[in-house]
Amino acid sequence: HAHFYRIVSILTGRYGAVICPVFVPLCEGDHVVSYVNLINGKGYTFDGITPKECEAGTDDNIEAMRSMMIEAVASVDEELMEKYFSGEELTEDEILDGLKKGMLSGDIVALVNYMTQILLAMIVVANLVLLLTKSSACAKRINEVFETKPSVVETAKNPATADLSSPHVEFENVSFNYGDGDDELTNLSFSIKRGQTIGIIGGTGSGKSTLVNLIPRFYDATGGEVRLDGVNVKDYPFAQLRRRIGIVPQQSTLISGTIRENMKWRNENATEAEIISALKIAQAYDFVSKLPLGLDSRVEQGGRNFSGGQRQRLCIARALVGEPSLLILDDSFSALDFATDAALRKALNENTKGATVIIVTQRCSTIKNADLIIVLDDGKAVGQGTHKELLESCDTYREICLSQLSEKEAAR
Repeated sequence: HAHFYRIVSILTGRYGAVICPVFVPLCEGDHVVSYVNLINGKGYTFDGITPKECEAGTDDNIEAMRSMMIEAVASVDEELMEKYFSGEELTEDEILDGLKKGMLSGDIVALVNYMTQILLAMIVVANLVLLLTKSSACAKRINEVFETKPSVVETAKNPATADLSSPHVEFENVSFNYGDGDDELTNLSFSIKRGQTIGIIGGTGSGKSTLVNLIPRFYDATGGEVRLDGVNVKDYPFAQLRRRIGIVPQQSTLISGTIRENMKWRNENATEAEIISALKIAQAYDFVSKLPLGLDSRVEQGGRNFSGGQRQRLCIARALVGEPSLLILDDSFSALDFATDAALRKALNENTKGATVIIVTQRCSTIKNADLIIVLDDGKAVGQGTHKELLESCDTYREICLSQLSEKEAAR
């Protein structure tokens, strides 16, 4: 026993930081010794059992630990292994020489670090390959967008001369399709006088938005002519044409920035008085004035920090800034309650006397008092006239009205 502990003492004193392959379970006697390792140069620990505790153990435990220790040392050298398994006794010097051939803890740490660095480098390379693949696909798509030629091309370079004696807006046998062969609009003909309020109504997919998008040349008619002040819209430069038109699209979109910056979208030189006037007409000034920063309040992307009704009113106010001669409201009252809708229509009638207003809607009550109502069904104009005229002559209009209003309300 003294001889064995002398070897242990030498090993732990001189080579305590050496890691030997001595992870062998031992289950001898009353003590269960699960693993053996060297730690911090302070001696062996057998599952929490120190050598002193082992000294008080059974002879079988001591002999088992001694055999395990010598076998582990012999395993790192072939000569020592042959000598050990032939039954010969190993000397202390042979045990120490065998132990020196083992791997030091520093070597293990270095090996682990090297392997980790290699693995991380391989992960970076794999991610780089993935990134290059995605970038290649994105670049291809971006190039496709840049190389796409717009279908609507500005052909007029010089400003057009408007004929103010002509109808303000005129459609003559206008047809349109998106290129799939089926016409979205078919042979539409009507004229709008300056200062009139026009209502366009019809079911979902009847072509209402497509019709009004032909006026500012978001699309070009595939047949017939669209004229503004007696001039074909294709003969206007884009800037001149769109400066005359204020449009509120079906999807109300605000740009990131402030309310003031949004209001100056059409006219960057608009004064604060003009902005406030437009906000009041659009019934938006009440909630804007209550914001801590007023006109300088922040607008998040798309206006998501405002409700749907507030976004619509701000978009209407933005279209009113600059006093356009033609105002197009494409289903811009859909998120408004009936009281706000009525107040807004009243304000528009009082403050846009000289402007032509085109209102696209699915609500009969919104356009009951319009000067002219155009009823669309599957891209065709199935009725034109006032509210009372259409109730008598147009089945489609009557059906829409009676689905929303009682007969008494519709007849008013």
